[in-house]
Amino acid sequence: MNHLLAFVLLAAGAGACIALQASANGNFRKNIDSPLFAAFFSICGTILTAGAAMLLLRPAVPSADALRATPWWNWIGGPLGALIVLAGAT
Repeated sequence: MNHLLAFVLLAAGAGACIALQASANGNFRKNIDSPLFAAFFSICGTILTAGAAMLLLRPAVPSADALRATPWWNWIGGPLGALIVLAGAT
């Protein structure tokens, strides 16, 4: 399979997951009657999935210099993602 097709399928799958995630978080909140816990459990699932991917793929660890040189606004993706999950759960 060529790389272009793989990237197209990955993009389509990611788009479907974004739509499904919002619906799943909203329904989860209704079932447990708590937007904060729905967001918390959703993010726990994210951490477990990312951790499993790290163990399976074993990417190289970024250097300390690269981490220090990263602009501050690059670090806000996680908190912004958490706010998006919380908003979807309310």
